[in-house]
Amino acid sequence: MKPADENHVDEQATTETSRKKSSFPVIGIGASAGGLESLEQLFSELSDESHAAFVVAQHLLPDFKSMMDEILCRRTKLNVSRIEDGMKMEPQTVYLIPPKADLELEGERFYLRERDVVNGVSHPIDRFFTSLAHSRGASCAALVCSGSGSDGSRGIRDVCEEGGMVLVEDPESARFDGMPRSAVDSGIVDFVAPIRQLAIWLGRFIESFNDNTLMTHTAAGLEEATQEYSGPKAVTEILRNEYGIDFLQYKPNMILRRIERRLQLMHFSTMDEYVRQLKDDPDELNQLYRDLLIGVTRFFRDNEAFESLSDNVLGELVEATRGRTFRVWTPGCATGEEAYSLTILISEAFDRAVLESVSH
Repeated sequence: MKPADENHVDEQATTETSRKKSSFPVIGIGASAGGLESLEQLFSELSDESHAAFVVAQHLLPDFKSMMDEILCRRTKLNVSRIEDGMKMEPQTVYLIPPKADLELEGERFYLRERDVVNGVSHPIDRFFTSLAHSRGASCAALVCSGSGSDGSRGIRDVCEEGGMVLVEDPESARFDGMPRSAVDSGIVDFVAPIRQLAIWLGRFIESFNDNTLMTHTAAGLEEATQEYSGPKAVTEILRNEYGIDFLQYKPNMILRRIERRLQLMHFSTMDEYVRQLKDDPDELNQLYRDLLIGVTRFFRDNEAFESLSDNVLGELVEATRGRTFRVWTPGCATGEEAYSLTILISEAFDRAVLESVSH
């Protein structure tokens, strides 16, 4: 087990390769107190021939001897395996995180990390969900099951942002509702239902992927599609006519991921089928519209952009506005993270300017 800052591979290259060559989806499952019952029911309902990898991230005490593998083997014919550092992921397998470690996925390999504990609390589910999202993009799903606390509610934001599917066990049916309620409160969950219904949705998600209905468009592909009224262009035209917003001005990959996601959730096999549905179903059109505008945000979200702003722009702006009011407008308000991130950088730029004037 190695610290997180010791990379085994070039993470960016691995992520891009993984996304392009994903041959099966990965389902991340977060469970804590009361989660065993949920997991038993889930794997009893899922097909034994599900061509996907299932990764169970739990809260385990360092000295806890889990019997989870033996219990799940009685509920499913899928392979059940305890994760070891560097292990290669395979489909039709249920993977279990060991105690004393956090888990990250890079490409198709698992890496065990030293447990990240802040103020006596660790979030192994959040940490795995985030790595899952970055590694697999739209070919992953995250499921939050019974548990106390809020672990999982941050990681699902990354899954949602990367185009994956987010499911949550109904807090009313979960034995412990802390984790499910925190996930639901995020406002980004696709499905909230009892485990039996969630198993059906996961089965459809896996089936659609293996039927090759999960698209792998790129930004270049969207630009080509916009040359004529078909595919993604048809979808954006319908949205523009209804809501007056041209989504072709948004990030192309984000638009494609959100459209692909709705295709998966609605179980359509082609884009043409989905376009016909949008024309006839205002509720689905509104759901897609809401998905495209979903408020997934965090502090310093685009690190390279903020670094460039700090290093190349703000210093000159502060100097140019010396003695005058410095005003900033930001279109990315959401819950305030972008506005505060800009404020922090500007404050630091002023501090640097004061220090430089004193030193001279």
